[in-house]
Order: sequence, then structure tokens, then C-alpha cells
Amino acid sequence: MRQSSSVLAVALVLGPVACSGPAQPSAPATAPSTVETPTSVPDPSPSAEEHDAPKPAHRRWVVETHPITQDIDGASSAPCDFDRSYRGLIGKTPVTIVLRPAGEKLSGLSHYDREGPSLPLSGERNGAADFLLREVSGGSFKGRCDPSGVLQGTFTLGHRTDTFELQPKPREWPGLYRVTRRAQVEPNHPICRTRAAQNEAIETSLEEEDYPRVVCLPRNPARRRALLAEAPHLLCSVEDVGYRAFGLENVDVERRANQVLSATGYEATVKAIEPCTGTRSSFKTMTLVAASRGFLSVSGFSSESFGGAHPMNGGTGSVLVDLVRGASVPLHEIVDVLRLRDVAAACIPIYRLASGGDEMFDLPDRIEPATCEADQATMGRFLWRCDTDDRSEPAWSIAKEGIVIGSFANPHVSAAMDGWGPIIPWAVLLREGLLKSDSPAKSLWSGVQPAPAGALACTSAHEGDVLRSWREQ
Repeated sequence: MRQSSSVLAVALVLGPVACSGPAQPSAPATAPSTVETPTSVPDPSPSAEEHDAPKPAHRRWVVETHPITQDIDGASSAPCDFDRSYRGLIGKTPVTIVLRPAGEKLSGLSHYDREGPSLPLSGERNGAADFLLREVSGGSFKGRCDPSGVLQGTFTLGHRTDTFELQPKPREWPGLYRVTRRAQVEPNHPICRTRAAQNEAIETSLEEEDYPRVVCLPRNPARRRALLAEAPHLLCSVEDVGYRAFGLENVDVERRANQVLSATGYEATVKAIEPCTGTRSSFKTMTLVAASRGFLSVSGFSSESFGGAHPMNGGTGSVLVDLVRGASVPLHEIVDVLRLRDVAAACIPIYRLASGGDEMFDLPDRIEPATCEADQATMGRFLWRCDTDDRSEPAWSIAKEGIVIGSFANPHVSAAMDGWGPIIPWAVLLREGLLKSDSPAKSLWSGVQPAPAGALACTSAHEGDVLRSWREQ
């Protein structure tokens, strides 16, 4: 049975959050009730004193949503400064380039969506918009920057030409490209040596019960090839889609940063499907949470199928990559994880009101913090360390505004919401004294002032490609 950690008796959402840290799980703990239990049936008619008594204070908050980028592709706009990364297509081939101007001269790098080194670029501008770029041992880009900052023109490689269109990315982004790794294995279980049919696929079981099941392909090679062309889902397959960075100041740092980004368990999953029983697939993808020249914050999602009616979907967590050192930054090197739980508990009830679907919500001056029992009764969870076997930290990620306290354990149909949740802003974390002064990520909150005593524990949330925020009316 799950046990509740100690919580704040009353969360002063309009004042500082007391951060005592959760107690170690022992006997079930219950937040003290603020509702008195009547000892007799009250008279429903209000007295004169009750009629004149002040009503509990509520404040109205307006909810707004704004689209945010969670992918390196997509339309965007910027000035024609030639001082950023650009991402798009040469014909149907994805490419990212990074440019730096020096007067009329341009220099930079290009990288296609595959593992390997980038290609140096050099060129020049002709006026404010026209340009020519040449890849070392590659092709050339000749084109124009349109009023939206999009680079368009003709790419020439040898005797071949194609059109290109490259969308400008935020100036603070590093160069980012996408790598897709794939592997496939035909069903090959030893039981098929005796049970396989000549011209058709059969499904059998390994034991007396129906499961686990095994697919045996036809012995006839021609029929086997035709069947797999018609039904590729019979293969065991692995697909892993992730980001890589390039154009960093140091090639060794770049190599280490990309090792962090590639550490998604791909090799282990490929090994796991080698004894293929059929209809086994694994798909992992990466989404962008925040990016800058110094840090890259990404989150992962996985869909695992074993041939059943529903795949096993879920978030795989996030990683913050230090692009200056080429290393991941764990949460405990950023913030006091134990005390962060109390701030999250004060924030979660506010977030649930703000995410209810209405354009406005009323917030009382005092509100009870979230508890493990109430959190587990909802579709997805937010709180951690609810018992001795529970996760030791939240499903966190780093947004530009602060630390995202993401949901987890969502049902498979809504597992895409894993990682969505409220953002505890840097200002509140500074106010509560939770941030590590010697953190390698301290530049993320450089220049931020502590929140005032009356500020809410959270006023925004990261929800995939949407930033939800709320402000007092």
C-alpha cells in the first residue's frame, strides 16, 4: 500500500512555500483537515452574524495558450541576418546549416540527417538578401533570403540541380539535425523448424497456454519474400529517432554531447529482438523542450508492441545536455530534489484548475497542497517518493522558464501526455532557496530575481507544443 509523505498542512499559494522536504515513508499520513465536523444538525437559516460575515476571498485568473516549438522542423520567421541555423529540404533531402556573417563574407557548416561530420561552408552575400554558399567537397547554394527570413534558391552538385528552402531557427539554437536508426529481424524462433508450413505463415504458442505466441514464416523462400512485402508488421523491428548537435566550439565536446543524445538504449533493443518471435516492434522518438547555445533539453517517448491489442506507450524521461562541457546535467545538480517536492505539491492544485479547459478560474487565497493519495486517483501522476519503491525524482525537464514537473503513468491512450506539467519558475526556486549555487547549469537562471512573497508557486505549464499560462485578471 502506498503511504503519503508529510505535506504542508495549508499551502499558502499567495505566499512563500514552506519547504521542509517529505518525511521518510512510514505509517500513512493524512493532511490535517481544515473542515470542522458538526456535532448537531445546523439551522439552515443564516444568523445575522453569518449574513454579515465576509465571504472567503477568491481571485480570478485568466488562462492563455501559446504554440511553442517542440521539433526542429516547421515554418518560422526571422530577420535576414545570416547569423543563425536554418533547417529545411534540398528537394526531398533534409539538411541543417549554421551561418556566421563577417561583413559580406559568410562562413558556417552544413549537416545532413545522418551520423558523421559536418561540411564546412563559405560564401558571401550580394546586397541584403542574395547569397552564395559553397560546401567543401559538396554542392553550392545560390539563392535569396525572403521577407520572412527563409532561404530559397537552387542547390547544385556536379551536373545535378535541385531547389532548396531553409527555415530560420531561433538565433540562440545550436545546429541540430535528426538521426534515424533502424533494424529489422525476420521471425526465427527454433520451434518453427518443426512447425512452419510450406506456403503460409502460421501462429503458434510456446506453451500449453495461448501466450507467448510465435509467428512461423513459410518455408518457401519466394512465398516468404512476398508475404513480408505484403505484411512487414510480421518482422521484429526497432526504430529510434533522435537529435544531434553540430557546430559546437570544440569537436570533443560535440562528440560527447552527441553520445549523451544517442544513449537511448538502441543497441540493447536491437539485441533484444534478435531471437524474433514475430510482431515485436519498438519505436522511440525525441522531442525538443528548450534549446540555447549552452544547453539542450529534450524528452523521449517510446511505443513498444508485443503483438497485443495495445502497444505499451510512455515517456522515457528527459535529459539536459551541457553543450559547453559535453555532458548531461542531472536534476540533483540543479535543485534540492527533496524540497522541490513541497513546491510541486503547492503548485499542482493550481495547475489542475488552470488546465481544466476553461478560459478563467477562481483561486482561493488558501488551498490544500497535493497529496499522494489524491494524485494517484487521477489519470496521471506528478508527485514522487510516495513510498519506498516509488521513483526518487519527478518526471522533469528543463524549460526556458524553469523546471517542468511532468506527469507520468498515464494510460497508453493518453501516454503522449507523459512529461506534460506545470513549470516551477526559476524566480520561485530562488525565493525558496532550492537552486544549487555551484550548479553547472546556473547560467539558466542568471539575472533572474527571486519571486516576491505573494507570487504563486507556478503560473505556466509545458504541454507538448503548447505553453499554458495564467495571470490574475
